Amino acid sequence: MQNTLNWHNNRLSRLLLGYIILCSSFFTLIGTAVQLYSDYRSDIKSIEGGIRHIEKGYLKTISSSLWALDSGQMKNSLEGASYLPDIQYLEVREHRNGVEKIFASWGERIDQQLIKKDLPLYYGNSDKKIGSLLVIASTDKVMQRLRAKLLLILLTQGIKTFLVSLCILFIFHRLIMKHLISITGYFSAFDLNNLDAPLAIKRRMSRPRQPDLFESLVNSINRMRVRLKENLSARIDNQLELNRLKNQLKNIVDSMPAILIGIDNNGKVTHWNRSAEDETGKRPDEVEGKLLIDVFPPLGERTDFLKKVLEHSYSGRSYRINRQVEDKTVFWDVMAYPLATNGEQGVVVRIEDITEKVRIDQLMIQTEKMVSVGGIAAGIAHEINNPLSVVITGIQNSMRRIRPTWKKNREVAESINVDLDGVNEYLEKREIFKYLKGVEESGKRAAKIVSNMLSFSRRSSTQFAPVDLESLVNNTIELAVNDYDLTKKYDFKHIKLVKNLGPDRIEFMGSETEIEQVLLNLLKNSAEAIYEDEKKDQPQIGIYAKSDGRRVRIEIEDNGPGIDKSKLKRIFEPFYTTKPVGKGTGLGLSVSYLIITKNHKGSMEVESEKGRGTKFIIHLPLNVEKAAIQG
Repeated sequence: MQNTLNWHNNRLSRLLLGYIILCSSFFTLIGTAVQLYSDYRSDIKSIEGGIRHIEKGYLKTISSSLWALDSGQMKNSLEGASYLPDIQYLEVREHRNGVEKIFASWGERIDQQLIKKDLPLYYGNSDKKIGSLLVIASTDKVMQRLRAKLLLILLTQGIKTFLVSLCILFIFHRLIMKHLISITGYFSAFDLNNLDAPLAIKRRMSRPRQPDLFESLVNSINRMRVRLKENLSARIDNQLELNRLKNQLKNIVDSMPAILIGIDNNGKVTHWNRSAEDETGKRPDEVEGKLLIDVFPPLGERTDFLKKVLEHSYSGRSYRINRQVEDKTVFWDVMAYPLATNGEQGVVVRIEDITEKVRIDQLMIQTEKMVSVGGIAAGIAHEINNPLSVVITGIQNSMRRIRPTWKKNREVAESINVDLDGVNEYLEKREIFKYLKGVEESGKRAAKIVSNMLSFSRRSSTQFAPVDLESLVNNTIELAVNDYDLTKKYDFKHIKLVKNLGPDRIEFMGSETEIEQVLLNLLKNSAEAIYEDEKKDQPQIGIYAKSDGRRVRIEIEDNGPGIDKSKLKRIFEPFYTTKPVGKGTGLGLSVSYLIITKNHKGSMEVESEKGRGTKFIIHLPLNVEKAAIQG
């Protein structure tokens, strides 16, 4: 380093020497030019003075000689005038009778670097012009003297400039450059990891004095070094603390089960927590700086919502997204908050999986509806039961009292001369019996509805016993297959039944008849739904079951037309049915729901999508008493 910083090898020294020589040479040239110009003007004035001397001292003599045509005298006068400095040529022209001619001349005429002067000649003291005198002076000698002087000046000034430049450079190196070299070497070896070595320069201290510029600079650099060391130590501590807090915050954000995504005002990702990485399989370094719509398509349709949050700076706004993942629907709750980072606006998006919460809310809503409607159903059932009994009894009595096979009926008819056989024949032809039979069947159907309503409103008092699931399912399938009803449009013999109850035997505590009622109802509903779809050429109902050690999960799944989402929320409500008017009471699923949730402390839910079939899912605890205590 020292070799490269010697004054004769240092670029700054060379530049300084060059600038000194350049500036000195420039001012030397300027001074030389001024001096030469001054000498030139002085020589010119000397020539002009000689011409004026000719005008004053020789002009009258030459005029007299011209008037007298005395050529000898004229020659002497011209020869005398030619001895004046730098006079090159003299010429006397005579003017007679309007004609001008040369009378006499002296010297050799050259038309380069000349000073010309044409002087008029008069006779005596009169104004009569008799001729003119042409005086030509040469500047050749003037220029020769100036060139000789220029070479001398440049030589002496050049030597002086070079010597002065070397002296200035030596003084500069002595007083400044060597200290600059020391400071440069210090900073070249400067290391932030080693700030203990101070800067020092060698100075000759003859007596106490005030610090000069370099000493003040060295003191300032050393103070700066100390402050830098202190600040660097504090910054290292702050950086360590910042890294600790950053890691802690990142761990907190990553440990959150919700998905957190930060985006800037251009819709590009700035933050990406671990939940987002787990959901998409994309690392933060793969998505940061990319458009949200490209790396997280589920939010692509909601970019307008995010822009509104960014523009209006309101937070806490949320919306719900439902997605189909494999064979189940997943619900997301999406909230967006405005975020300011480094003076730039952005949005942080929080996505929470609320599928289980939605399911629980739906179960709670259904349970509350069942509880609130139970009392109403009981009251309605009791109020309808009394007049319904009178109607059914009246119809049955009327049918018996016109029956011709009864002895009492014949005795009364004969006593009033009425042909009982004729009356029956009349009633038969007028289809009165058919109408009465229809009234009786409608009454019995209404009585069955009342009975179902009472079953819905009353808590079952059935004693629970161990139930073998496989035996229960087999019995239910047998009942469904052997069910005979002329009004039904389906036939279980033409439906493919798929059964998978797991490899192990499943047994739970419950009411076998009630669970059988629920399963039978679900099978019939599935069969009816399948046959509503006239295009369905391969009807199928699946019955699946498995146990996790605490509860048993039973699924009844069909490939029917499915149920609209708008109807799913009300599917378990009493008197609500998806069947045409007169085809269903709307109590089958309500009673089934009550049996599962209230009597057996289980849960019942439905999953369906239009055109893709329906699945009913039942969860039953293996031990109802423990489930009741825990509930």
